[in-house]
Amino acid sequence: MTTAAPRSEHFSAGTLGLLVSILFSVVQPASAAHLSVTAYFPAGFNDGAYQQTAMKQVTGKFHAPAKAPAAGKKCVVIATISRSGKVAGTLINLSSGSKDWDAAALAAVQGASPFSQVGKDFPGQQLEVHFHFAVVP
Repeated sequence: MTTAAPRSEHFSAGTLGLLVSILFSVVQPASAAHLSVTAYFPAGFNDGAYQQTAMKQVTGKFHAPAKAPAAGKKCVVIATISRSGKVAGTLINLSSGSKDWDAAALAAVQGASPFSQVGKDFPGQQLEVHFHFAVVP
């Protein structure tokens, strides 16, 4: 199994703010598939250090199931994070088609809580972050 080096990117994406993306190998001996985790933060939330730390927390809690969904499939977990950093709510917004994959993605986001306290420069009362757990070839 080869391990892809983590990478991160930032860019504006419509009504969603910055994107943070990390790519790493999915543990599957006969597969060259990789997990790509991408997080979309709200527009106006420009704290790159916070975003990077949140991504590390989530990816550190992700435990890939024995069988990943087909390449190109993804699970989207939406998390509401309070100003104190606690996850106030999560939901699976898009299913990958694999109950085990979706459960692992949801558990990673929930298990990463609490996050750091949101900085005073962000005007909102909470963050809505979209975490995409995709299988890429």
